[in-house]
Amino acid sequence: MNNNPMKAMCKGRRPSVQRDHGFTLIELMIVVAIIGILAAVAIPQYRDYMVRARVTEGINLASGIKTAVAEYWATHGSFISDWPSTDPVCTGATADCTRAYGAEPPSGTYSISVLVGYGGTIIIAYNQLLNPNQATGYTLVLQPAPGEGSLRWVCFSGGQTTKGGVTTYATPTLPSKYAPPPCR
Repeated sequence: MNNNPMKAMCKGRRPSVQRDHGFTLIELMIVVAIIGILAAVAIPQYRDYMVRARVTEGINLASGIKTAVAEYWATHGSFISDWPSTDPVCTGATADCTRAYGAEPPSGTYSISVLVGYGGTIIIAYNQLLNPNQATGYTLVLQPAPGEGSLRWVCFSGGQTTKGGVTTYATPTLPSKYAPPPCR
């Protein structure tokens, strides 16, 4: 068998031509469009996920203060602000009020303060949740609800002031979509 291309042409056959194996412009445009659609959906979801993770930091920092308030209530049967006294130690969410319960006010990367206020209310103040240049602005509120021999905590977000028969003394400002499910 002779593999001479000239002879093949003479007999009416064409020499085999190797095709380039690559992507056409339309195939590349379709891939870019699919990536763009996925990015348009994924980036906002990822951003919301990051904000929810940052909110969790404040909830975790508040756990020690919740324990201190619950122990104080179990020992004294009331909250500090319930005392018939002129001592203004717990007229607002302050470091002095938090220390009066026996807890040191914690702070984290995204939770700038976790403080106790009137009626044992815990207020978690956040910064930099949505905007890295934001100084402060969002709060989440944990309100103690005394029961028969126990204390349960009700979490408030998104401007709620009443939930399940419990009314909070502070108005939370954290949008509900970023709060943990029990706080929504």
